[in-house]
Amino acid sequence: MNSKHIDLKHILLLSAAVIGLNTIACVGEDDGAENSGTTENSAATPEESTEYMEAVPTAEMLSVNDGGAEALRAFALEGDATESEEEDGPASELRDHIANVRSGVQDVVERTHNAIDKVMAEGTLVATINAERQCRVWDYDGQRAAWRLLVCREKKELENVDGKAFGWVAFARPLGSMDDEEFDPVAAGVGAKLMREDGKRGGAGRVYYDLDNYAKHTGEDVAGKLGIGYRAAGKARQMVLGLKDFKPRNATDTRDSLYRYTHLIGRGGRFVFLTHHDLLTRDADGGLTIGKDMVKEGGRAVAAWNTEGKARVTMTACGGTVGEASCVHLRQCFQTDGPVTFEQVTAEESMLDWEATGCGATPLPANAAPAEEEVSFEGSAEEMLIPEPASESEMM
Repeated sequence: MNSKHIDLKHILLLSAAVIGLNTIACVGEDDGAENSGTTENSAATPEESTEYMEAVPTAEMLSVNDGGAEALRAFALEGDATESEEEDGPASELRDHIANVRSGVQDVVERTHNAIDKVMAEGTLVATINAERQCRVWDYDGQRAAWRLLVCREKKELENVDGKAFGWVAFARPLGSMDDEEFDPVAAGVGAKLMREDGKRGGAGRVYYDLDNYAKHTGEDVAGKLGIGYRAAGKARQMVLGLKDFKPRNATDTRDSLYRYTHLIGRGGRFVFLTHHDLLTRDADGGLTIGKDMVKEGGRAVAAWNTEGKARVTMTACGGTVGEASCVHLRQCFQTDGPVTFEQVTAEESMLDWEATGCGATPLPANAAPAEEEVSFEGSAEEMLIPEPASESEMM
């Protein structure tokens, strides 16, 4: 695995601008007797509007923050890292890497969907219907930008999903502008509603974020692209996340990575990921150890944790400090808010008796680094995968 492989194969090729231009064509369109153009609010009943609104996923459905003891927190960033390391042992670079990615994704999703929620809650609704698709449009003037949300019925069902599908695009343009060509796509997706669980909405689909356009119209210091294939059903939250040139607020560098995330509510979770990041360094004796030396390695890893805050990580890292065309295998255990309790770097891949290490048990396994096909796009390179439903054995 090398950087070229990651850069070329794990890119979010689907442009939200293309989605927007294709979809927004139905707004105000009047093709003749069979089609009707834009009509006023009376054409959309509250029930119809709710159906369209619920096609857009909520920030909770896309959350990668488990909360409480389940969160893989960036402990070194929450206090005096030097003092903590001296008292409790070295902080985990892998834990902090995962935590920083999760917090960055969470922040972007929450801020974008807060804006979308305001459009639906406080914006002006216009119903637009034509022969091909039925669409709803919300317009809203925010503090920094003018927003438009467009939601349309999809002709085809989504893979791995039963239910009526909708496509949607959120646009922004400068306040005061009346030129539709100044609208830039900020987020776009396709999704279907699933059954509620404990009063929380369920759904499945794909969503794409253009953070460069978001930054352009909000002034926030973010950049890059983010794509998510998601399923929120019952007690499970499953996501495939693709990051390209991703830079959240307060970050100093960008990331190109692919992640698979599963959260079993009340039990724990697992993060499976491909990354090109600085994860290894050499100690005073020339041996490899987990740490930073400004040289990036390509890695395939799985991290699993439980509700008590105990976590296991298994990873295969190649290139970089390891050496060209060379790989090593890493294992690590830690408390999500405390020290590393076990760490191992080996040249050969082998099975590990986790019980003998004293590492805490996790509801989902982290026994082996993922195969390459587990952390690469399948099928069309233009789409994020929608996760298949969690198996009954995982939900037990």
